[in-house]
Amino acid sequence: MLSSLSLVLFDVGNVLIQLRPWESVLPLHALPPGVDSSMVLQSFSDSEFVNRFERGQEPAEAIYRRMRRLFTNELTDEEIRTAYLGQLGDPMPGMEEVVGEIKSRGTRVAGFSNTTPIHDEELLTYPAVALLEQLVTSCGIGLSKPDVVAYEKALRILNAEANSTLFIDDRADNVEGARKAGMHALRFEGVDALRVALGLTTG
Repeated sequence: MLSSLSLVLFDVGNVLIQLRPWESVLPLHALPPGVDSSMVLQSFSDSEFVNRFERGQEPAEAIYRRMRRLFTNELTDEEIRTAYLGQLGDPMPGMEEVVGEIKSRGTRVAGFSNTTPIHDEELLTYPAVALLEQLVTSCGIGLSKPDVVAYEKALRILNAEANSTLFIDDRADNVEGARKAGMHALRFEGVDALRVALGLTTG
């Protein structure tokens, strides 16, 4: 499969890096008694405000203020930033090797991630991400997956053609968006399945 590709484009969260669920990192302990934490989480994570933050249209200070209103008036900016960074977990096992092997075969590797300015620089400290030629982020380009225009802009930045690019993401809607943009696309379902799909050794 790799012989027909010029670029493999990776999502980052839950592909190259394991993400912790929001409920494990957000300060739910600060909610007043009787408040439904699941409703607060949904209100926060699915809000247009957070989507705007991922597109770089809201500053970090604004998300800090919003989280203070949702959870408590006592959290400092640094405490909120630390909680937000806590969503980034361990490297995805085996993916550093996959990225390295693709590169060794002469195929370009890059990333395209929906992420926020808080996570942006931290992502680059992970070994698999550091191997990428470039990481295009939603907060950097002002567009997010699965908007077809976002994929088209990422391809222009990377000087790549859609018909020779493979996009890999753990979310079905993002995979479908890549296909609508003319790319080949695979849903990430674990490193072993990806190795088989790419024709890499599994030993």
